[in-house]
Amino acid sequence: MNIILALIVFGLIVTFHEFGHFSLAKLCGIRVLEFSVGMGPKIASFVKRGTQYSLRMLPLGGYCSMLGEDTDAEDFTEGSLNAAPVWKRILIVAAGPMFNFILAFLLAVVILSQVGVDRCVLTGILEGYPAENSGIRPGDEIGRINDHKVVFFRDLTSYLYMYPGKAADVTVLRETSGTEGEMERHTFRIEPMYNTERGAWMLGKLKEQGRPLVLESELPVADAPEQENAIRSRRIAFYERNGFVPAYEMATCGMRWQAMLAGGEPYSLEDLMRWHKQLYDEKRTDVKVPLGPDEVPELPYWMK
Repeated sequence: MNIILALIVFGLIVTFHEFGHFSLAKLCGIRVLEFSVGMGPKIASFVKRGTQYSLRMLPLGGYCSMLGEDTDAEDFTEGSLNAAPVWKRILIVAAGPMFNFILAFLLAVVILSQVGVDRCVLTGILEGYPAENSGIRPGDEIGRINDHKVVFFRDLTSYLYMYPGKAADVTVLRETSGTEGEMERHTFRIEPMYNTERGAWMLGKLKEQGRPLVLESELPVADAPEQENAIRSRRIAFYERNGFVPAYEMATCGMRWQAMLAGGEPYSLEDLMRWHKQLYDEKRTDVKVPLGPDEVPELPYWMK
C-alpha cells in the first residue's frame, strides 16, 4: 500500500511540474500537442483548442508534448518550440522547476496553517535556577541567544545541546506594559548551573504554548546496536535537562516512545493522553496512548 501511495504522490508532483511547462508554453504561443496525466495506455482523452488532454493508466507522472520538441529535424513552423525566441524557450524550460517551488510553498502554507509554528514563548521558570533571577518572565518570547537567532523552540534546544555550560546573552521580546500588541526588547545575561542529579548544565527555562507541551522521544530498543540506544538515551536526557519530565510511554510507527511533558499543570494525565491521541488519525491502529509495559507496538497500515 505504501508503494502505491508513494507512486501517486510522485505522479502528482511530476504532473504539477509538467503543468508549469504547459502553462508557459500556452502563454508564449507555443502549440501544445498533448498534456497527459499519467503514463502508458490511454484511459480517456479529449481535444480542446488544438491540445489533446489525456488520462493514462500508470500514475508515474505525466508529460507535456510541444510542437517541434521531439523531432529529429529542426522544425521552425509557426507555433513550434524551435521557432520561439530564446527567452521564451528559457521561460518554458524553467517553468517546471519553478512550479515545484510553488507547490512546496503552498503545501508548507497549508501545513503551517493547520499545525502552527513552535514559537519559543516561556510560561514558566524553574525555581532555583539562573533564569529565575535573571529578569526573564513568563510570557517572554526568546528571539536570540548569544549570536544565534531563535525562531522556533527547537532552535533554542539545539543551541543548548551544542554549547553546554556556556554563558548566554538571551534576548527576549516582551509586551509593553499597558500597550497591547507593542513589543519591547530586553537582553539578560544567564550563567548556567550544573545539575549533579541530571549530570547536565541547565538555565532553568520552561516553555509552553496554550496547552502543555508534549514531545515524543524514541526509547532504547532491546535488540538494537549499542550506539543507537546510546543516542536514544542521550536525547531523552537532553530533554530532561531542558525542563521536560517523562510522563508516559506510547507507541507509533511500530516503535516505543517516551512522552515528555513540560507545563502539565493544572491538567490531569488522563486529559493529556486523550489530547495526545487526538493528534493522530483515528484510523491509526498503531498509535497507543498510553502503551502498557507488556504491550507490543504495532506497525502502521502503510508498513504492513
